[in-house]
Amino acid sequence: MTGAAVDATIALRLEVEAFLFHEMELLDTWQLDDWLALWTDELSYLIPSTDKPDGDPQEDLMFVQDDRFLLEQRVRSLMNGTAWVESPQSTTRHMTANVRASERDDGVVEAKVNFVVYRSRGSTLHTFPGHSAYELERGGDAGFRIRKKRATLDLEELRPHGRVAILL
Repeated sequence: MTGAAVDATIALRLEVEAFLFHEMELLDTWQLDDWLALWTDELSYLIPSTDKPDGDPQEDLMFVQDDRFLLEQRVRSLMNGTAWVESPQSTTRHMTANVRASERDDGVVEAKVNFVVYRSRGSTLHTFPGHSAYELERGGDAGFRIRKKRATLDLEELRPHGRVAILL
């Protein structure tokens, strides 16, 4: 790689990191309407089941398989208290590491990141480790918009959690 190519790769990674840090801040501060605005109209938000982390959403069960309508409904439910498991809202802290980013010929930026999400509710702390793959479009107030996010949990089962009630 030439010096210019290395500089461009580093610049893209830093740009993507800043966007992801912004996304996590919105989730941790429960600014879910602003978080929802980060997404394109034609979106895909997936959380595959722990027994098929590489599963195909057309054929395999997913914990979450949202399009725009379903993601909007999920956010409304979390915000208005009808998602009883998050009423009152948990405290979350999203951590990320090992961000890798590359831009395809069609201008879509692909990003991969490792994450840990800590969810505190009452006296209980749940830990959700995993990795996410993003497809990002340039644009929007935050510099990118999310077309696709697949958050894969690095857990063999959800116990003792039993469910994924927060946004990863």
